[in-house]
Amino acid sequence: MCYLKMAALLMVLAACSKVGNFEQKAIEFRQECFGDHSVKCRSLLIDLNIAKLEAGIESMEKKKNDIVACHGLQYYDNGIRLINEKIAYFDDDVRPNIFMRTFMSGAEIELDLPPFKSERDFAAFTGQARQCTNNGQAANSTVEQRSAVTTVTSSPPTFKTLAGPLGIMQVADGKNVVTLNGARLFHGEDAQWQSPLQQFKLPDGRDIVLMSSAGGRGNSCETLFFFLTATESGVTHSPSFGTCSPDLKVQQELDKIIMYVPKMGGQAIFVFDGTSVTEDGQAVVLQDSNDPSK
Repeated sequence: MCYLKMAALLMVLAACSKVGNFEQKAIEFRQECFGDHSVKCRSLLIDLNIAKLEAGIESMEKKKNDIVACHGLQYYDNGIRLINEKIAYFDDDVRPNIFMRTFMSGAEIELDLPPFKSERDFAAFTGQARQCTNNGQAANSTVEQRSAVTTVTSSPPTFKTLAGPLGIMQVADGKNVVTLNGARLFHGEDAQWQSPLQQFKLPDGRDIVLMSSAGGRGNSCETLFFFLTATESGVTHSPSFGTCSPDLKVQQELDKIIMYVPKMGGQAIFVFDGTSVTEDGQAVVLQDSNDPSK
């Protein structure tokens, strides 16, 4: 009995913090909404993302002195304002309306993501946040800026996925190839240039790994990217995509992964929803010329 009371007390104390609230909502969402795209679960997904943003504000408030020392008070105040704007965006612009939540809660829907008016400022804020270090550790942020050239080293990371461990091994001819459960994943010409960059977890439980293909195309095209989607039954891959630049900013929004890649005269925006990729709103279609398995 005492054990049960203590467990209940710990749950209450955890929920008192925004981080604890986010972690609790994440557990509840996975239990109730695995593979469920109903109005109810879409609304719960929005609650989860709002809880994540609120946890970000709580983290910023605790580290205010460090952030102000690194970037100044105006940066801190603008960051809090932008996160609150993002919370309002999810609540007011993305969440299914009250009629759908009341009378159509069991209906399956696809979430419409209208543009967030301050997306550029939000991306700049979170990207800059990583430059501020605390005891040698980069500050947490929603957007991660990286380069495929500098990120992929001689010892790329191994990711634990639902389909098994994904990593790199050297084969007999001295080339490095991607492996799943210790077995070579692809055997095509592009395989020797591929490396895993970053892993994501979608709300429905699927693991997503962002991959790079850096080489084999000469100086005209340095790097392309593709996604692997891992479930307990195996992995599937997206088409290769990109602008040939190795630099990117990447963030996860609900059940979508958004990448910003430089291109001539600006940047291209790629969106992956766990199934398909779009470039600036246009579908990237899998064909022989962009199939990373060939």
